Amino acid sequence: MILGHLRRWHGAILAFAERGRGAILAIAASALAAGIVWAIGTLGIVWDDVNWRAILAIALIAAPVSMVLNASELRLCARAAGRHLGFRPALQASTIGVVSNLLPVPASIAIRGKALAEAGVSLGGVGKVLGYAAAMWIALAVACTGLALPATAGRLLVTSTGLAGAGIVVALVLRQAPPWVAVGLVAVRASMIAILVLSLFVLLAALNVSADAGDAAILSGAGLLGTIAGIAPAGLGITELAGAGLATLRDGSAAGALVVLALHRLIGLTVNGTMAVVLLGTRRTAIAQEI
Repeated sequence: MILGHLRRWHGAILAFAERGRGAILAIAASALAAGIVWAIGTLGIVWDDVNWRAILAIALIAAPVSMVLNASELRLCARAAGRHLGFRPALQASTIGVVSNLLPVPASIAIRGKALAEAGVSLGGVGKVLGYAAAMWIALAVACTGLALPATAGRLLVTSTGLAGAGIVVALVLRQAPPWVAVGLVAVRASMIAILVLSLFVLLAALNVSADAGDAAILSGAGLLGTIAGIAPAGLGITELAGAGLATLRDGSAAGALVVLALHRLIGLTVNGTMAVVLLGTRRTAIAQEI
């Protein structure tokens, strides 16, 4: 009964979010901006002391690698359905999908699904393989967050739940695809989470926020919480607020978590947006030359 009420409540929130997506985006962006101003003031950041080279390294190395891994995951989704998806269309769909999450009309799933459909995956197959990828992300993100929790029974429960979830996804993929596809999905998503943790750790250090690897690892669950909430586009503001809350579980800096997650979001959008523009531009040029 309680679970039923929770599902109806969450469904009502999602329906409301879809109706007022544009207004919610503006409100979330304004709230996030205010939160960033507060966090910067709380941290007392001195811009001359910020390690800009480290931030640039995340933008030029870590973010592009994550972008490539994201495209690779989409290609593995096609393989799981017995089809082949080229790297370029996978990269284009992935990069545009990341940026489109902030649009008034959410299009990420549709864009990724369209790329798979054009590769020959059936409509039912598209939903299934994208579901596998999403479930793997949830499972491994939960496991990573659990490992970073303080050493309590809750830590073991959360971590075990995440790992068990990943095992279930692997079993489902193995029912319709070769073992290397299942292993690939685990490896790619685990690599993406590892790069996320490393990036957050580097950004925390770049802003002179005292933190260790565990403080960065626990923030990996913030994006998951922001997405599940489904209130703001791409979890805008919700992710950063969730990260601030997660940071306190390890007696970390809530302000530092908020600023770093916002900075990481900005870097990701910039890198993916730039690549999307480049890919679309070169594609139009190629089409024009053919004509």
